[in-house]
Amino acid sequence: MPGNAAIYGNQLKMMRLLISILMKVFGETRFKSSGAHQLNLERRTKMTKFNFKTREEYLKWRAEWKAEYKELSREIRQLKCARKEYIWKYRPKDDNASKRRTKVGPNPNYSSSASWKAASKSYRATNMLETLKEAKVEAGKQRAARLAAESEAA
Repeated sequence: MPGNAAIYGNQLKMMRLLISILMKVFGETRFKSSGAHQLNLERRTKMTKFNFKTREEYLKWRAEWKAEYKELSREIRQLKCARKEYIWKYRPKDDNASKRRTKVGPNPNYSSSASWKAASKSYRATNMLETLKEAKVEAGKQRAARLAAESEAA
């Protein structure tokens, strides 16, 4: 049976490995350690180039964005709900339950990586909201330029 120092050392190694994997997955994300077991994500802002030039193209892009965001939100809700169900199955039933806790069985809707999937999907949803804000600003600029051009032509 390994001692506490060995267990803590293994946890540190796993944390470092996890940080390196996350840094590869999220290229534009910087991770910095704040405490032994916490990660803070800092998003770097970047401007996105948009392909729409007309109002119709913007509305089409917006409809596609809404459909993708709706599906992403549904997936996040399902993962969070599966996690809550999984935790509920392992809750202590009474005072002595924590001493004699038995496994109920794996939940087919939840795995150990599900919380990381939910976190990465939440990160993607946040990026999508930032992209939408940038798109709205760009659409406003294009509209102002179009109105200015129309007023000069008239």
